[in-house]
Amino acid sequence: VADGGAAQTVQVTFAPSVGAYSATPKAAQLSFVDNAPEDPQVALAGVATAPVVVVSPVPLDFGDVALGQKSTQTLTVTNSGTDTLFISKPAISGTDRSQFAVSPGSLTVPPGTSGALTVTFTPGAAGAKSAVLTLTHNPAPSATTISVALAGKGTTAPKPEIRVSPAALVMAQTVVKQSSQKTVTIGNSGKAPLQVQLQVTGKDPSQFRASPASATIVAGDSLLLTVVFAPTAEGNKSAVLSITHNA
Repeated sequence: VADGGAAQTVQVTFAPSVGAYSATPKAAQLSFVDNAPEDPQVALAGVATAPVVVVSPVPLDFGDVALGQKSTQTLTVTNSGTDTLFISKPAISGTDRSQFAVSPGSLTVPPGTSGALTVTFTPGAAGAKSAVLTLTHNPAPSATTISVALAGKGTTAPKPEIRVSPAALVMAQTVVKQSSQKTVTIGNSGKAPLQVQLQVTGKDPSQFRASPASATIVAGDSLLLTVVFAPTAEGNKSAVLSITHNA
């Protein structure tokens, strides 16, 4: 109530409800009921602001990851709204949640920009794995969530497989201080590089030599090994070709 010639201040609050975000201004009219000759009216307008969240890629699929290894992907969080986006405590749930991790623990994204969350998959056993990443974000007073499906597959590491042919090698009769040679094939029928080191051992190792002394054989390939017999004295000679490998 104001006396003649006096003024009274009226406070007006604009509080848009959650979900009322729109680029179109909100409008209303403030009317006064009084004993004056005229009823004054005041037009009210305001724009509700809020973050608008877009995450990608969705779902987040890590594909095949070998046991003992890990794979990291980036989840991009874009705020296309008109208010700052706050993400707090990203949480992972689901059957295989222990095999996924996310960082950082919170994220602030101003309007019109993007932020990033790092998600890591470390399979603990072979087979398909899945979980759900939940992002909790503003606007207040009610929190909103976004769920991102996570997937990956744990696989056993590829291994090489060695095959040697022939299994025994009989050298031709060779004159003392002369030499003869034959070949041995070492193959890799596995799916990973085969590393071999060769050494002649046994009764008469000095009478034989093999080359190359070491090699790496890619998957599906083979190595032709040369074995030389060079006797220094008459008589039967024997030795063993030892192959050290990673298969």
